[in-house]
Amino acid sequence: MIKQIKQGNTVAFDTLYHSYFSKLFGFAYNLTQSREDAEEIVQEAFIKIWEMREELNEHKSFSSLLFTLAKHKIYNKTRHRVYEFAYQHYFRQNHDDAVFEVQQQIDYLETKQFLDEAIQKLPPKRKEIFMLSRMEGLSNKEIATRLDTSTSNIENHINKALKTLKTLLANQEVNLLLLLWLFN
Repeated sequence: MIKQIKQGNTVAFDTLYHSYFSKLFGFAYNLTQSREDAEEIVQEAFIKIWEMREELNEHKSFSSLLFTLAKHKIYNKTRHRVYEFAYQHYFRQNHDDAVFEVQQQIDYLETKQFLDEAIQKLPPKRKEIFMLSRMEGLSNKEIATRLDTSTSNIENHINKALKTLKTLLANQEVNLLLLLWLFN
């Protein structure tokens, strides 16, 4: 029969296929635990046999060749699935992290924009004092010296500015770090 297959006889190949199908399917199914995978492996093994039909040796065990081909197909399929699973896990984890970072950046920018708009609504003197305190990092004493006023006046303006900003921000979901900076 192998001689006939080597010559391209499809009837001989079909006969060989039907005589080995159930044994090879059982072998593949035991290793994969998947009916679909087992059928695919059987098909791929027989396709490989047909492709290499001219190289077949009728003096060697056809069964050994067929089962060895199937075994390699199973191992390759399993290795491919492991790599695919690992990649998907890696991608999901990193993709989720990237999405989270982008969302954090968007939240921060929206909060900062809202805060900047709220600061612009402060009365001019209060806004100036608040900006010197929070943006330039000057102490109340340094601001009082620069503006030629008392530190209690500076503290009063900053407290009123913070109270106004707290009221405006109370109804907004705001970035926690921005709030900590603001009310520190």
